[in-house]
Amino acid sequence: MYKGTTPTLSLTFPDTIDLTLATQIAVTFSDYNNKVLLEKSAADLTVTAQQIDVELSQEETLAMPKDVLIQVNFLYMDGTISRRCASTIQGLRFEKNLKAEVMI
Repeated sequence: MYKGTTPTLSLTFPDTIDLTLATQIAVTFSDYNNKVLLEKSAADLTVTAQQIDVELSQEETLAMPKDVLIQVNFLYMDGTISRRCASTIQGLRFEKNLKAEVMI
C-alpha cells in the first residue's frame, strides 16, 4: 500500500462470526508505541457477515508512518449478554510515494 493512495482494506472473519449482529465496531490504526493514529467506526465501514471493508483517504494514508498496527474490536449481543471481541493485531506497511501530496 502506498501513501497518498485511496485503498480499501478488506478484513475477513471466520464463518463462526456474524458481524451484522455487532452493535459497535471499531477499526483502530496505531503506531508501534500504541499511539492511536486513526479509528474508523461502523458508520465509516462497509460490513457484511464475515467481512469489513475500510476505505482510507489520500489524507489518511499520507499521515501514516511507514509501519502501523491495525485491530478490529466489536461488541455484540449473545442472547442477553453483551460480548466484546477483538481481532489479532496485524501489521501494515505504507510505502513511500514520490508524489507525497493530495491530488485533486
